[in-house]
Amino acid sequence: MGRGRDGCKSLPGEKDHVEGGIEQRGWGGLVAIRQQRAAGWGGFGPDSKVGDLEWEDAITLSATVVEGDKYNYRWIKWLRCLVAHPTMGETGTEHFRRMKKGDETTWSELPEELLEIIARRLTCLFDYVQFGAVCQSWHSTMVNMHQHLTFWDPWLMLPEKQDKSMIRSFYILSKRNIFELKLPEAHAKRCIGSSKGWLVMVDVSLSIQLLNPYTRVQFQLPHQLTFQDQNNFAQGYTSEELRDFFILKVVLSSSPSNPDYISIAIYSDWGKLAIARSGDEVWTTIPSEWFAFTDVIYYKEQFYAINWNGEVVSCDVGAHPKTTLITTPVRESYGQKYLVECSGELLQVIREVIFEDAPHKTIWFSVFKLDFYKKLWVEIKSLGDHSLFLGYNNSFSFCCNDSSATGVKRDCIYFTDDYLEAHQGLQNEWAGSDMGVFHLEDGRIEPHYSGYACHPFSLPIWYTPNIG
Repeated sequence: MGRGRDGCKSLPGEKDHVEGGIEQRGWGGLVAIRQQRAAGWGGFGPDSKVGDLEWEDAITLSATVVEGDKYNYRWIKWLRCLVAHPTMGETGTEHFRRMKKGDETTWSELPEELLEIIARRLTCLFDYVQFGAVCQSWHSTMVNMHQHLTFWDPWLMLPEKQDKSMIRSFYILSKRNIFELKLPEAHAKRCIGSSKGWLVMVDVSLSIQLLNPYTRVQFQLPHQLTFQDQNNFAQGYTSEELRDFFILKVVLSSSPSNPDYISIAIYSDWGKLAIARSGDEVWTTIPSEWFAFTDVIYYKEQFYAINWNGEVVSCDVGAHPKTTLITTPVRESYGQKYLVECSGELLQVIREVIFEDAPHKTIWFSVFKLDFYKKLWVEIKSLGDHSLFLGYNNSFSFCCNDSSATGVKRDCIYFTDDYLEAHQGLQNEWAGSDMGVFHLEDGRIEPHYSGYACHPFSLPIWYTPNIG
């Protein structure tokens, strides 16, 4: 590994050349500064921990970061000083302080346009937060841009620690490491949904909240006892059991910062649907001749739900809620099914699980696209540059144009263990273990997180950060 003109070690595979005072970088990068400088920033603070990042985990900047002759060499020199590599023996900050005092260039002098280009290339929220912690001008850029940046790589929220430390761990795919966050707002609560950057949590008192783990802002949803049939279902169950098994999933139409947002829940052992608007004090059941729903999605200003048999209904959430059958089952298949939007299309995913041995195990996924005109499902064999994320979360797709930056593999299904019936009454080591990455191309399944992630009620769930 050589050194550039500024004395910084060159990046692996980097091609530096200067033409007319302009340096074109083929493998440049911006890595989160090792110093924890994010104290007081919502959920990220002194209690947050992130392991050292390797070069392979760096957020890369392509040659287009420096375009034409607009930015001269000294700006790029300061970008290089941000890089922290274990073999350098110092952080980018230390390198900055070590450089000769006679150079008037500072981090705050980087052109705002260049900072915006860099910020738009960050796909991991943690890097974005650290980006804003460099100095006041960088922070201002982050504040000005955050509402326009929604492309964050998915995180896997791991089960609650058993040591009562109130620490929640998030596995970051793009970093291949764990970010720990002290989050007392989620302590001893079951996560029954992850939607639009918000977690849906229910505690042992059966109170339900929306929680943004980054900002720690919370919104209250109607109490679980306001569900129809809750009293009949509650007979013979403890409050812990009602917390763990009564609600399957909650999905939002939009962020709760929108005063018109609607929550929809799948609840009870009958798999019914219920809605709650902002400000509602009770859940309103949607009358339906269909039941045993397994997933629900807000797609093109409309809620759709799919049940165990594969019947798909649209949900009218107006003054007189009702459901209307959209399609019959794509084939005779009983089991977990999902609805997910991908490239503007509505997809149905069928998950095949076997129960021959303990624990249960997922062996296959089939994907279908809905032809709305013909009301028919057409099987597809590839997702192209997209991958799907399924589980207790709001099912979603993710574009993998730059898989090296996001850590997400294309044409795959990332899944977690959400087979609620298999967890009921279990206090063993298996609950939450059925998760992995399914490759549509050849059907193989590999792990996405290899650590221990089992828990009787606090199961792993996909989360997409939202700093708004």
